Amino acid sequence: MPAENNNLNNAQFRGISHAGINGLSVNKPALTGTAADVALLLTGEGNPRDASRLPTMARLECIVAGSNAGTWDGQLSGCWLRKDSRNAQQRLGSPGSLGGKDFQTFAVQASGGRIAYDLARLALKHAKNIAERVVEIADNAWNLPTAANGDTVAASVLQTIAPHCETPEFSTVNVANYPATLTDFVNNIVGLLPATIAGPLGGAVGGLTANPNANRVYDELKAEYSASHHGRRDAFWAASSILTRARQLIYIEGSYFGRTDYASPATNGDLIQVIKNQLTAKPNLKLMIALSKDLIYGHGYDTFKAREIAKRKEVIDDLKSHAAGRVVAFHPIGFPGRPLQLMTNALIVDDMWALVGSSSFRRRGFTFDGAADLVFFDKNISDGVSTRIRDLRKSLMAIHLNINAQTTPTAFPNPNAVRIHDMQQAFSTVKDMLDRGGAGIIEDIWDGNVSGTTAIDPAAYPADDIADPEGRDFNVISATLFALINAAGTAAP
Repeated sequence: MPAENNNLNNAQFRGISHAGINGLSVNKPALTGTAADVALLLTGEGNPRDASRLPTMARLECIVAGSNAGTWDGQLSGCWLRKDSRNAQQRLGSPGSLGGKDFQTFAVQASGGRIAYDLARLALKHAKNIAERVVEIADNAWNLPTAANGDTVAASVLQTIAPHCETPEFSTVNVANYPATLTDFVNNIVGLLPATIAGPLGGAVGGLTANPNANRVYDELKAEYSASHHGRRDAFWAASSILTRARQLIYIEGSYFGRTDYASPATNGDLIQVIKNQLTAKPNLKLMIALSKDLIYGHGYDTFKAREIAKRKEVIDDLKSHAAGRVVAFHPIGFPGRPLQLMTNALIVDDMWALVGSSSFRRRGFTFDGAADLVFFDKNISDGVSTRIRDLRKSLMAIHLNINAQTTPTAFPNPNAVRIHDMQQAFSTVKDMLDRGGAGIIEDIWDGNVSGTTAIDPAAYPADDIADPEGRDFNVISATLFALINAAGTAAP
């Protein structure tokens, strides 16, 4: 096999996460102190930069962006940039791949407009700390591009991150009123910061107060301060809003699925409850969920994994009971007998609205883990739906249901290719296939049991607040979590 080149090594700015998922890390210091303290312990400056995170936090963002003479391009997905994730045609064994799991991912791409620029700005947050970043964005190369003309898609870039993570030092400073100018920031905030960042940031910002792009630097600092204190949960609010408007079909795809709040009785903070309420209010509404069968956890997190699989089954069974005959959930299969690992998350409502990215549908996915998403709709309406969003749903379903494209204009199309064009028929297509056992293409939701092995006792499951934390409550659970991880020995944080 010929030698390979990793062109991403040539990128000017790079950011990674050594613990993209629970338990995968080469950095395991003893955990102690405040949330800001441990976030700094788990940060690695350099190029690529290992962005700060809290223990057990996943950093799942995958953004590639760049500019050519002021014309920006950006791509967003939930993809893993590693050798075994480069595969396709999984039902044929991913010919030419290096072997490994059957990964399936997709991406959204923007070119020549402000969405691509926004993706680049978000990517830069992971690749550069705040002191280096403000110097970079003060350059005219980061001037806002002209808005694109002629396209019919409207979109916004969203971020999910827990408090204390963006710049942990910022979360240690509390002021009643945020400074009104960049000069006020230098005079009133920098001196309150820990010395490790006060010097570099003060020197960087102090030299930019008269820069023509000082307003952009000020806005970056203000957003960073807010996110460091309060976190961001843009995808949660977007999903919460659109789910209350669903009328025909909710399509969900991804690796994880569960409650977004554990309050009893359930509130609208739990998007599962929001879906249930909408299923009650709209008798024609259907729910379709495509999920990875297995969940990816690292060494030492077996009880976390078992708990999540059990909770997922419990939630889906509850939805099916609540709206009998109107909920289908399945695991796609790649190579025969081998489950397909879905890497990019999608929420599509009524073929009019879509959320695509790395925020997983569970509490930690919408409030704790680091993620990036694109929310969008297409103003090109045909038969009452957005053309591109309908095509996105159809393309995802076609992969999972093994619906091959029409090879020639005169070839007879796969009947299911016609059925999935319509939302109600698309639902029936999956239901019919599951009722017949899945045809070796999809299968019903797994309960976690493996024949011939002993299941993990539910009594060993970690508490909801530990396994599926709410980002703003981290300091409440930190002592328990630190003790659990420090006692685990080889289990990484």
